[in-house]
Amino acid sequence: MDFKIIGDVLTKPAEAFKHIMKKTRLGEALKLYAVVIALVFFVRVILGTFFSIPLGLADDSFSLVTLLIAGIVTVPIYLIISFIFIAIGAGVLFLFARLLGGTGDYGQLLKLHVYIMTAMAPINMAISLIVPLSGVLGFFAGLYMLYLGIKSISISMNLSTARSIVVCIVPIVLLFLLAFTIIVIAIALFGSAVLTGIM
Repeated sequence: MDFKIIGDVLTKPAEAFKHIMKKTRLGEALKLYAVVIALVFFVRVILGTFFSIPLGLADDSFSLVTLLIAGIVTVPIYLIISFIFIAIGAGVLFLFARLLGGTGDYGQLLKLHVYIMTAMAPINMAISLIVPLSGVLGFFAGLYMLYLGIKSISISMNLSTARSIVVCIVPIVLLFLLAFTIIVIAIALFGSAVLTGIM
């Protein structure tokens, strides 16, 4: 299992992505993702237990044994659900990339995104420990993850950087517009119901 690739994805993504596309399979990416996510969870639990670092749970008074047992149950479920979301996200980006002239393969894009999520998991965990600065650091981590996403699309789908940015930004804008539309409709329906009740 190649843990070095995690550092390469973060420090020299273009080179790492090309290597991943040529030399690795999706199964290898998923194994590494599973191991890293499990390690991140258990390190977070141990640090939270021994150094009284808040875990972000509804009740931080659980014992170490209880949390570890819970992790054995919840981590596999989290891995399955998170992979489904990664696959859907990669699928949406793949469709937009194809619309903009991309010629790559969905499997390659998905594989790169699994590696991106694997590489970012320890960073996100570390940021969550720095409570006073977690918001600011999380923002910059999010921007860097967006950069990695743009780079992965550019390389795997054979698109220019400008088109790759559009591929990443358009779905986000559409989601915001959809959410805004739903909120407006909900407010309108609620207002209508209130007025009907008054009259």
